Amino acid sequence: MARSEEVAATLGRIDSADVRYRNFLRQKFETVESINAAYGTTYAHFTEIAPPYFETDYLAFTDNRVQIRMDFLTRNYRLMGKHMITNGRAFWNTFVLVLGVVAGQLTIGPLCAYALSRYRLRYGYKILLFLLATMAFPAEIAMLPAFLLLKQLHLLNTYWALILPHMVNGFYVFLLKGFFDSLPQELFEVAELEGASETRIFMTVVVPLCLPIFAVIALFGFTFAYGSFMWAFVVCQDPKLWTIMVYGIFS
Repeated sequence: MARSEEVAATLGRIDSADVRYRNFLRQKFETVESINAAYGTTYAHFTEIAPPYFETDYLAFTDNRVQIRMDFLTRNYRLMGKHMITNGRAFWNTFVLVLGVVAGQLTIGPLCAYALSRYRLRYGYKILLFLLATMAFPAEIAMLPAFLLLKQLHLLNTYWALILPHMVNGFYVFLLKGFFDSLPQELFEVAELEGASETRIFMTVVVPLCLPIFAVIALFGFTFAYGSFMWAFVVCQDPKLWTIMVYGIFS
């Protein structure tokens, strides 16, 4: 008799998958010979019989294949998301950062580009040249003077430090100006004849026609703000203001 059977006989009670399966076979077949005849096995004693663990696991997998795959695909994301929600403000900080950056780029950039496109200023090309010059240098070069400026303004460890330096992008202004220049001038002339102000022209004529380019700028701004790690960590070292990118690495 196996050790488990001896323990069962001594204690008078034992409950396990092996014991339940053997008791089931005893009640159904009564003898080992009947089991061997039914399943084509060569057992000599009931203690040699083990539950069909492999078959059970295989059936459980095939019956729940989709749920198991989804669990493996989403488990780490759910675990990290729950950790961030319950132990910090990373989601809220990232939401404020993304919202502020996208709102600023969709407000300041179009207004600046519209002014450069509508009014042929003598120094307009110089402004465009300056905006394009900002694209010639890596962002890390501008990080140090921007950090010192925010420090002098006492804005470090605030939402303003995250948002203000990225509310305007020179490339977006240049892109929008080219898009505004391609609009038919007759639309502006008709609006002026109807007595529309520049604000009304911008809101009712320009904005509806430029929604595709606005969507592109919003997408670029979102991806940039969401993926910003170095700047978010440098200007906001307070853990309460860490974004998802910073919190996910240092938490």
